[in-house]
Amino acid sequence: MSKRVKNALIIIILLVIVLGGGALSLFDVFGYRTWTTEKLTSDFRAMAQQKFGEDGEAIVLIDYNDDAIALLCCNAARDNGYFEIHKRDLISGKWEKSMGAGNLGEEAGMYSYSATYQRPDNSEGTAYFSLDGKDNEPSLRLY
Repeated sequence: MSKRVKNALIIIILLVIVLGGGALSLFDVFGYRTWTTEKLTSDFRAMAQQKFGEDGEAIVLIDYNDDAIALLCCNAARDNGYFEIHKRDLISGKWEKSMGAGNLGEEAGMYSYSATYQRPDNSEGTAYFSLDGKDNEPSLRLY
């Protein structure tokens, strides 16, 4: 084989590798960027029990629509909590890993939080997370 043919083959092989890797990354074949609804919620429930289960059963609230999923968990006393919001990946239809997360309660210095997220039509949606620390039910609303 001539040197030109060898160089052409090397370039073709490199292009195939780069394009193949890009396609695998774009479509998230191995699930590094996105989760299914079931996987996301089960992982969140397990994390909530580990984080807040020492005081009894952790409370977990989940709300979702076509664009976003909001998750809130707190301890049995309802005075410390953790929230996450994720948005839907347009290509795979799965949930992108954490778009926003934070703590609520006395340690965090706030008992409620409002987060915005971008919808595919470029409008904004809102998720509202609340603990009031007075043994009332925690609340989660996704608009």
